[in-house]
Amino acid sequence: MTAVIMKTILTKFPANKGRQLSNFIFWGILSVTIAWVTYVLFLYPIWEIVKISFIKNGEFSLSSVERAFGSRRVIESISNTLRMSLYTVITVNIIGIFQVAVIDYFKVRGAWLLKLAFLTPLVYSSVALVTGYNFIYSSTGVITKISAFIFPFIDVNWFKGEYAVLFVHTFSMTTMHMLFMRAAIKKIDFSIIQAAQSLGMGPISTLVKVVLPVLKPTIFAVTLLVLLGAMSSFAAPVILGGRDFHMINSIILLMAQIGRTDIATLLSLILGITSLALLMLMRHSEQKGTYYSISKTRERLQKVTISNRVANITIHLTAYLLLVIYLAPVLLVVLFSFAPSANILTETIPSSFTLENYRNVLSGGQAFVPLWNSIKLGVYASIAAISFSVLCTYLMHKHNTWWSKVLEMVLYIPWFMPATMLAMGLIVSYDSPKLAMFNQVLVGSYWILPIAMAVSMIPFMVRMLGSAFMSMDPNLDDAAKSLGASTLYTIRRVTLPLLSPVIILVSALSFQGSLSDYNLAVMLYNVDNYPLGIALMQAASAMGPEQVATSMVYIVILMLICSVITGIANYYGLDKHNC
Repeated sequence: MTAVIMKTILTKFPANKGRQLSNFIFWGILSVTIAWVTYVLFLYPIWEIVKISFIKNGEFSLSSVERAFGSRRVIESISNTLRMSLYTVITVNIIGIFQVAVIDYFKVRGAWLLKLAFLTPLVYSSVALVTGYNFIYSSTGVITKISAFIFPFIDVNWFKGEYAVLFVHTFSMTTMHMLFMRAAIKKIDFSIIQAAQSLGMGPISTLVKVVLPVLKPTIFAVTLLVLLGAMSSFAAPVILGGRDFHMINSIILLMAQIGRTDIATLLSLILGITSLALLMLMRHSEQKGTYYSISKTRERLQKVTISNRVANITIHLTAYLLLVIYLAPVLLVVLFSFAPSANILTETIPSSFTLENYRNVLSGGQAFVPLWNSIKLGVYASIAAISFSVLCTYLMHKHNTWWSKVLEMVLYIPWFMPATMLAMGLIVSYDSPKLAMFNQVLVGSYWILPIAMAVSMIPFMVRMLGSAFMSMDPNLDDAAKSLGASTLYTIRRVTLPLLSPVIILVSALSFQGSLSDYNLAVMLYNVDNYPLGIALMQAASAMGPEQVATSMVYIVILMLICSVITGIANYYGLDKHNC
């Protein structure tokens, strides 16, 4: 690759005349553009949220706080959020640690199949996952029907309210353990485990008393990420919570819909500050230090045999039960997507199969609109976000000054802004003509949703591209410039080819996340950009078999797209780029 780049550098460059002027114009336009975007999309919306929450008639006021905390429904939603977050952290850690143990620590038969099942939330997430779980566990779902036939005393409406939300949280948020804890446990020196076993400790005792303490920093960081995800949960409580169980995001949506924007912005601000505190705590834990072996040569981790027969059988049965829980929704959704729509809600197992459901969605009719809208929105947002992120990271990499560090911190702002806070910021900022937005009203327009999606993508892109820039050889840029290449030419012919794997990777992953987005869409969508996430949410509460059949096809198509993108991510590999 380097040889190709150097060959390009040595080819004929544009004339040297006016190169300094063109570079000056380029940097000037770039700086003004970045300053404008960061102001109108990052800083100004936050100021508007703070102003609406605490300033009334030009004076500081706590009236919004008094009204918010004087509302029984708001207090209940905050209490539910805190309680659900605590429960989720406990259950997800138990299941997640167990999953990592049976895949990478214990010798368990069928570990490859368990790994495949436990990774399904990576391609089957967000509102699609909640819709799928609701389909098979609701009162008309396959699993509930079978369970009620075997155990007639079971309440067929069990999958509603707090327990249903906790169930979905527990089995959808273990991906953090599968991604980060698995990577950490593989780095453990096996000689430590052998030393513990030589002292008479069994494999389970060694896991609890030796391995897990070594993984404390990773477990703590993963726990904070799970806590952050549970607090910001939106689709699960809206679809499964019912009338009596609300979390803070659903109350923010309700307050925005009934015109209480002051309370909605206040609650989103509280959620954002809490998220920032958790992220700072996680960052502190990362810098605190790690636990590692002091041996000169590290022995590769090997799986250990569970010698106790009862413990071995128990662990195998538990692992296979989790296998069923994870694979059942995926397999049943795929199976029922081929069933005639008239039979979907009446049959336990389809008696016949058809391609009619796929024909209805892919033929370009009304059912195709949400899918096509989401694809377009994802493409627009990804292109805008990656273009802006590449320019920003290039600027920060070339000019390592105090203002580049400030710019980096500003670009990370959406990381601690929950989707509701980001959406509320845009709503209250651009519900009327503003000079900064060229007197355009964003609220109710097509572009407010892809703009919000792009803003939410930027922190991840900047982080990954920044790591990639750090691993680049700076001499290549210097060589190009010494041979007379302009800045734009250097970026186009030197920098971008070197960054192309990372650009493809982060763009694909960001596009994948936007396809079934619900959190931003539910607050910003309109009839012109009606996205897939909203269509799935509405299908989850629909009684019509045609709508349910269409949602099954949506989910299968999403899983296929996400599987391809996950394959792309595995091909390029984040670790290959020090990301």
